[in-house]
Amino acid sequence: MAFVALTGLDVVYNAVHRAIWDAFCANRRADRVPISFKVLPGDHEYPKCRTKRTSYEWYIPKGILKTGWMNKHLNLVPALVVLFYELDWDDPQWKEKQSECATKVEIVRLENAFYEHAQTYYYTEIRRVKSHKEFLNKTTHQLLFVRHQFKIAFFSELKQDTQNALKYYRTAYSLVHELRAHETNMLEIKTMAGFINYKICRLCFQHNTPLDAIAQFRKHIDLCKKKIGSAELAFEHAAWMSKQFQSFGELFDEAIKLGLTAIQTQNPGFYYQQGACYSQDRKQMAQQLCQAGASYPTPDPLDTQSGGLDFYGQRAWRQGHQSIDPPDTEKEKTGILALQIKERDVPHSELIIALLSNAVAQFKKYKCPRMKSHLMVQMGEEYYHAKDYTKALKLLDYVMCDYRTERWWGLLTAILTIALRCAYLMASVKDYMIYCMELLGRASTLKEEQKSRIEKNLIKVLMNEAPDAEPECDPTSATAARSLWNDRMALSGSNEFTIEVQDYIPFIQCKAKFQSPSFHVDQPIRLQVFLRADCPHAVSLNKLSVSLSNQEYNQWCVVESSMSLLPGKTECYNFSFVAKTEDVGKKIELDKCVYVRCVSTGPRVFLFHVAYSIDTTVEGQQIVCKCHKDETVTIETVVPFEVSVKFVSTKFEPLDRVAVDIPFLLMTDVLSSSPWPLLLASSSLQLLTMTSNTAQLQSQLQQVVLRTDECASECFCLRCPPLTNGNNTTATGQYLISWRRQSSSPESPLIQTTVTLPHVILESVPLYIHADLPSFGRVRESLPVRYHIENRTALVQEVEMAVEPSDAFMFSGLKQVRLRILPGSEQQMLYNYYPLMAGYQTLPQLNISLPRCSTSNTHTLRRFLPQRIFVKMCETAAAEEIQRLRSQLREREEQVQQAAQAGLDLLNQQMELQNRLEEQRVEMTNALEALEQDKYSLQKEVELKTRMLESLQSDYDCVKTQQRQQLQEEQEHLERSHSMALSDLNNKMLRLQSALEESQLNEKQLKHKLEVQTETLNNKMEELRALNEHTQSSMTSEMMEVQLKIMELENIKVELEQTLQESQYREQQLELTNSSLQRHLERITEEKEDREKEAVSWFNSLEKSREANRDLQIQLDQVLQQAQDPNSKGNSLFAELEDKRAEMERQLISMKVQYQSLQKQHAFSKQQLQRMKVQIATLMQLQGSRADPAQLERLQSMLSEKNGEIQNLMTKLQRLEKVEMMLKSQPTNPAPAESGDGQDETYYTDLLKMKLSNTVKDAERLGDELSLQRMKSLSESQRALELERKLFTSERLVKQAQSDKIKLQLRVEELQHKYEPKEAKKNFIQKRKKEKLPVDIVPSSEAATLDKGEQVVAVEMDVKNAKTTHPEADTHPTAEPVSGIQGSEPEPPPAKCVKICEDKPVVIPNPSLPGTDCDVKELEENQQQNRREERRKKQRTVEMIHVSSNNSMENQCAQQ
Repeated sequence: MAFVALTGLDVVYNAVHRAIWDAFCANRRADRVPISFKVLPGDHEYPKCRTKRTSYEWYIPKGILKTGWMNKHLNLVPALVVLFYELDWDDPQWKEKQSECATKVEIVRLENAFYEHAQTYYYTEIRRVKSHKEFLNKTTHQLLFVRHQFKIAFFSELKQDTQNALKYYRTAYSLVHELRAHETNMLEIKTMAGFINYKICRLCFQHNTPLDAIAQFRKHIDLCKKKIGSAELAFEHAAWMSKQFQSFGELFDEAIKLGLTAIQTQNPGFYYQQGACYSQDRKQMAQQLCQAGASYPTPDPLDTQSGGLDFYGQRAWRQGHQSIDPPDTEKEKTGILALQIKERDVPHSELIIALLSNAVAQFKKYKCPRMKSHLMVQMGEEYYHAKDYTKALKLLDYVMCDYRTERWWGLLTAILTIALRCAYLMASVKDYMIYCMELLGRASTLKEEQKSRIEKNLIKVLMNEAPDAEPECDPTSATAARSLWNDRMALSGSNEFTIEVQDYIPFIQCKAKFQSPSFHVDQPIRLQVFLRADCPHAVSLNKLSVSLSNQEYNQWCVVESSMSLLPGKTECYNFSFVAKTEDVGKKIELDKCVYVRCVSTGPRVFLFHVAYSIDTTVEGQQIVCKCHKDETVTIETVVPFEVSVKFVSTKFEPLDRVAVDIPFLLMTDVLSSSPWPLLLASSSLQLLTMTSNTAQLQSQLQQVVLRTDECASECFCLRCPPLTNGNNTTATGQYLISWRRQSSSPESPLIQTTVTLPHVILESVPLYIHADLPSFGRVRESLPVRYHIENRTALVQEVEMAVEPSDAFMFSGLKQVRLRILPGSEQQMLYNYYPLMAGYQTLPQLNISLPRCSTSNTHTLRRFLPQRIFVKMCETAAAEEIQRLRSQLREREEQVQQAAQAGLDLLNQQMELQNRLEEQRVEMTNALEALEQDKYSLQKEVELKTRMLESLQSDYDCVKTQQRQQLQEEQEHLERSHSMALSDLNNKMLRLQSALEESQLNEKQLKHKLEVQTETLNNKMEELRALNEHTQSSMTSEMMEVQLKIMELENIKVELEQTLQESQYREQQLELTNSSLQRHLERITEEKEDREKEAVSWFNSLEKSREANRDLQIQLDQVLQQAQDPNSKGNSLFAELEDKRAEMERQLISMKVQYQSLQKQHAFSKQQLQRMKVQIATLMQLQGSRADPAQLERLQSMLSEKNGEIQNLMTKLQRLEKVEMMLKSQPTNPAPAESGDGQDETYYTDLLKMKLSNTVKDAERLGDELSLQRMKSLSESQRALELERKLFTSERLVKQAQSDKIKLQLRVEELQHKYEPKEAKKNFIQKRKKEKLPVDIVPSSEAATLDKGEQVVAVEMDVKNAKTTHPEADTHPTAEPVSGIQGSEPEPPPAKCVKICEDKPVVIPNPSLPGTDCDVKELEENQQQNRREERRKKQRTVEMIHVSSNNSMENQCAQQ
């Protein structure tokens, strides 16, 4: 994404700036432009731009790509820097405009503008990089070609131009592989190839072209798998290959999560598996190459001055070196030694196990069971090599069951050998005995001498002696195991082990049969037990016992004498006993209990194979018919229960997000969907970041039994501490349930189910408010409520509080207040509420606002407060009301008797319907029995066709495999022929190119020689002409001789120059020949390497074919051995006839259907009877506890009448006050009239004043009388309501007693039915939902509240506003005791107090609060009211009143 830096924002201390930042970054949807924002300070120093190169003529690059380049453009160099500057406007509403701007659509427009600027920046960078291409040459700048293509692709990706990015990445990848590779730069080339391949595959998956990604990865592996590099560091190549497969598997898996569809033959598991194989190769190479006793060299050759590498893939001791030979041989050796020593400390087994685990998860997801088993065996072997024998044994045990079922005896033997070593090294006696017994059995493919050794060790263990060490064990581990065995043998004593061999293949075979399918009652029953030992030596037995379905026969089937079994010889033991009379007509069967645990839902098919032979005589010839019978049993598995989780507040309101450090509830519901009752043994909660709000988390579902469709709930009170990582979501943990069927034995294992709890969204609240109040209130009784306000921010918060009036309550306390709360401190506010109505009433709403925190509102802060409370009536009633209620009670009793008679009639109708239901049940049973028989026959036909289909499928797979192999061979042959033809053409092209270069050089030399000769000839001609001219003139002989000598010397000079030129021509020809020979040598060397690699591949394929032939030969030998083994052919011990068995099966099915129908009928009838009784009792209880509508209507009318009277009086009082205010607001000294009527006006004014004063006095007198009458009526109504409540209580107790009596009678009948003889012991009464809520409610006490802090907060309020709010407060006689009490105390109380003074308050302009209304009319009314109050309080002037927070009679509501 494009990197944009925002500067000038203070997101920590400025709420507006924080809102702007959240608008850019928080909750970014997919439709918004892809931008990565980051806030930087104003004085941040950005990386300085280096001087750009204008020429690359003498520049030689030291590497392909620098290690910090990508990080620089992702996190350090922004594409755009946005500077925010805060303007100081004079508009008082400017702050509101700022907060609104952060939430409107201008943010989106800004983002689009930012995105366009970022696009322009990256486009400019791409053009800049492209402009360097014209300065590069392919001789010395091959690395720069790769670097520039990678940079262009990277900038295109940041520009969100993925198509061009993919194109340039592909070009860069091709250029990487065109580089000449040698040992010094092999790692750098592979590293860059891996980076670019990852980018290409990732973009292909994004473009929804997975086939292109897979093809690219295969090409990448084919090109790089042979580039091993240094032979001493071959493990590095294996590690690099493993990382490539792992990275591609992760990309593949991520694409699948985003919607890509994978198949069995192409899924991420194959790539994880291949990565694990390369990790195993890395481990083996490290063991071979790394020296065990070598010490780490000093100084460290891997240490660099900058702390890291300059370029990807280079060595630390020779950074920037690009030549073929290393610069320093000694440093090369020490560096290789340091890498080898570091490789010894790598946890190879952990890497291999992690990759194999990912592969197993993928193969399990795509239903590849055999691949999963194969990889689990490899994981077990790796755990064995890592000396974690417990996990190795667990994995191998899981896999062995599959291999036993599928009869892979060779694989089973190999796994058993490893498991035996693990059991020996763990000194696990029972496991060691089990594996020894199975390795001695017929399924083992070990040699006789190995079996003899194992048998001797088994006998030693049975004799309480330590066995000998297993071969191929680690010597140190074997020594430690020897001491463990000695300790175990010393402590074992006479311990006995019970081993269930039905899940294994032991070395002793056991068969049992009755001599006849049925016996008469006067004949003894004869039972034969055959034993055969498969071990190499004789075996001695001390006791043989047979367990039958009827336990009384077991005493006759015991042999306690010493018995010896010879190898390969069958021994027969006969038992006989007389049948019991109650077993006549029944079967005696061998029983065995099997526990099956299914990890997924769906049907499970069990196959039973029975082989037998029949001897018969036909025309005097003995004929033996060998037969077999296969029987399948299908069991359907279902989900036992469903678990639902929800988060609620302490008021049981659903939460979509959780506040930090505030208690909340975690509710879990377990709904049973099992047809059998489930026993929940225990449950637990494993928390990650949450903490429990209680002292200890205890299971609330311990030993709870759930039947079908029943639900059990559990509740936990949790608290989320503040997180330091800045995430707004956090993981909760896991919910563990241990359970089993109720019908299973107590010794059966428990099943533990793990449920991952959902993540929660966290939010921080600046202010936490909670209230302490009683659980209920009473009408016209004081109800104290204390509010705790806690500041959870790092700033001083101003809190504005106002209490809204309510029709259901009167209250005393501060109606409006403004506080300042320090960071981390708490403030308490006490209010006394006076309920006026009964029932669930809404408390007066508390409006809270934080001027300094615009993100919070009143609704957010008020959600932690209780909204409603239950108000009880006063205990008053009248005698007539009691008499009337008694008459109603008699009427209700008569109605109950009528209901009982109606229930009896309904019961008779139920019996008639039951008889009809019985007739229909018989018809349905017959039809169901016929359908079951048809179903059985159809299942057999389906099984036969399924087997035929499997056979055809296997033939098809074989043919398909053969065709695929032939196709691969043809492709390899074509590739080889193509490569040979290509090499021949390359050779021809090189020869022609060398000949062309040689001819061009000769032509150039001849031209140059011709030019030189021509120039020389011209010079000679001129000299000859000059000589002739001088000869003709007068010239001495001496001068002539000198001139001739000069000419000779010049000729010699010319000849020497020609000779030099020819030698230079010859040198150029030799250089050309040398270069052509050098290219020829390189080509021959490459051909040699290709031929060697081809030979190695042929040799590897030959070895693989030999191994495949060897495996096939082994399988063929095993098949022949199994064919010759008489044990696998079945035996003749069970000689029952097929037709009788089929007939008995049909009878069994018929009896099962009849039994099930009868059982359902019985359960239904019993359930209907019990339900009818419960309904009768419920009707009687409901009739008794039903409220009287007339009484409720009467109380409602009384309440509405009283409320109406109060409202009328309040209206009249307000009207009188307004009239008085209007009269008082008229000017007291009017201007004198211009006319002569001044005296008349003064007279009328005085008259009106007198009337007004009289009216005021009458109003005061009427107000006093009205309040006195109101108090009398309230006391009378309270007394009547108290009596009425007592009457209701007594009637409710009577009804409850009658209901309890009926329930006890039903319980007695139920117990009688339960303990009657020949009754089923199962109860089919459905249980209702069970809930346990461990909510710790700590009673609030005044002392505990006082201990939290003893600071006193002084709150200045306008006394005028307080008097206006409570106009009758000054008439209450409790003001005197308050002042008196305060005067008697020498010190203020330590509790939190509120100080009220008459100083001029600070006016808070807030139009949302009713107490701060700036209307002129109301101000005048307040002034008039204050003057009247001052006249009443002339004798009582109090500067400051301290109102204590304790609940006392002095500070109760004045309206009482």
